[in-house]
Amino acid sequence: MTDTDNSRLAASLKEAGNRLFTQKDYKAAHEQYTKAIALDPQNAILWANRSACHLWLKQYLDACGDAIQATRIDPTYYKACARLATAQDALQEYLPSTLSWQSALDAMPSENLTPVQQRQREEYTERLAEAELRLKIKSSNIGGPDIHIYGDNEGGQPWDIAAEMVEGLRSSRTARSSAWVVNGASKLFDEGVRRMKTADIRRNENGEPGCARIGCSCMQGEEGALSLICNAILRESRIVHLDDMDNWIMHYNRCGTFERQRHNTWVGLGPDSVKRDAPTRLAEKGWVEVRPDIDLTIRFWILRAFLERFLDDNTRSELEYCRQALNVIEWGRKEFKDVPLDDKGEVFSDIFLRSLRNYYLKALLMAYGTSAKTAGDHREYLEPALEYANLILEDLQHDEGPTEPLWIEGEEDPGYFLSFYDYCKGHAYSIKAYYHSDLAVRAGSDREEMNRQNKEAAELYLLAAECYPPDDEDHAKYLRCALQHFRIADALTLRKALDLMGRARQSHDVACKIWNVHPSRCGTKEEQYHQDLVDCENGLRARLEKLPPGSVDLDAPVVNIG
Repeated sequence: MTDTDNSRLAASLKEAGNRLFTQKDYKAAHEQYTKAIALDPQNAILWANRSACHLWLKQYLDACGDAIQATRIDPTYYKACARLATAQDALQEYLPSTLSWQSALDAMPSENLTPVQQRQREEYTERLAEAELRLKIKSSNIGGPDIHIYGDNEGGQPWDIAAEMVEGLRSSRTARSSAWVVNGASKLFDEGVRRMKTADIRRNENGEPGCARIGCSCMQGEEGALSLICNAILRESRIVHLDDMDNWIMHYNRCGTFERQRHNTWVGLGPDSVKRDAPTRLAEKGWVEVRPDIDLTIRFWILRAFLERFLDDNTRSELEYCRQALNVIEWGRKEFKDVPLDDKGEVFSDIFLRSLRNYYLKALLMAYGTSAKTAGDHREYLEPALEYANLILEDLQHDEGPTEPLWIEGEEDPGYFLSFYDYCKGHAYSIKAYYHSDLAVRAGSDREEMNRQNKEAAELYLLAAECYPPDDEDHAKYLRCALQHFRIADALTLRKALDLMGRARQSHDVACKIWNVHPSRCGTKEEQYHQDLVDCENGLRARLEKLPPGSVDLDAPVVNIG
């Protein structure tokens, strides 16, 4: 076909896409624009139109990628700038969105505007003001609920206690301890941060620093920092600790620039860009050069997801970045299924995928917890959470891990298998339990259905608790959840109540050694929950001791155990 033929067919596909877009069939419209782009890739309107489809489909990173491509082709195309800004607003990334809204205004004609353009200018001006206001609020409130800045001499944290415990655990061949998990993840994190802080700007012979821009090669440092930090977070996110937030972020950004100067990542774009470009890049350059490009892109997205929530309580961006990392990994595992893992890289391994799915479950639950918990929120957050929990459990049926860990420090020590096998299984069970608990709430006046769902939740919480060592705070938490749901479901006996309360109390006591001063406990209701449980157990046992032996049926159902 000639260029003229391609342009004519692309125009026809564009019109078909426009009709479908008007009919709100955004997926079908996206397909038509994609076909048109293949025929006419230098048409900025096609890229901007597909960006609009991504916006309606809530695929905000892909919306950014297509809008950026449109502005590269035609920097004066103000609609593309506005779509980029809209996607950035949806991700609550207000600094870049203010720049994009300003770019949209700057690209518009300065005079002789049509009535439509005048309305667009007014809208862009209003959206710019909104983004500036949100940026100001965001800057003044930085720091999510999990953030805690650690002083240089602040000790007694889980990683300090765990480091003291592991040698004794190794000597006694005790594998079931959260100390293994904490120690392994913390060492990865600390080594990653050490390497991260080596990234710096080279100076020339006159002592002048380089430009520190992407595309230059003026940065120096040790590579691998972001991989280590990412692996640590996926292994156990509770170990993240910052000594100085502003300083840490500065080093992180500098390290990111250092890595991007050496590798051609898709950071700032979306999965569609990776899927489109990676096969071509591989054919030209091979896995040795392209593997780190893909690897770093995925890790940048995961780290961005974590930091958006950790530093700014931005669960929307966390979900989007995490979702898109999963998108590329799941695509790549199919696209490159015949490529050896050593060639395509760790991010396509079973364990990496499982750990990222596990992290995604946490993000979904966090997002649902901050929502209005409507039926729509249930579909948006809990339905996919249930799907991914089942995928993890199905995966673990085929990969149960070795029965005996290696006792030397490293990837196959007990902490490795606890993190990527038992903890993933326990978390998946807890997500399923929460799902059924939510269904119980939605059962309304249907007491039979509510009891059925609460009992299912209780059984799943018990399964979740058993996956964690008794000295992990989640072991006690899920035992308490099981107790609560058995009680609500009218399925609690005295024997079961005493058993669960006793086990939860014992778990809390041993977990205190590791977790007592962690922010997950400090400043929360954790200790009050525990004290209420202890008071309840003590009161129940005291009343039972006053009764004649054999006068109480311990297997009879009870409702009020307070």
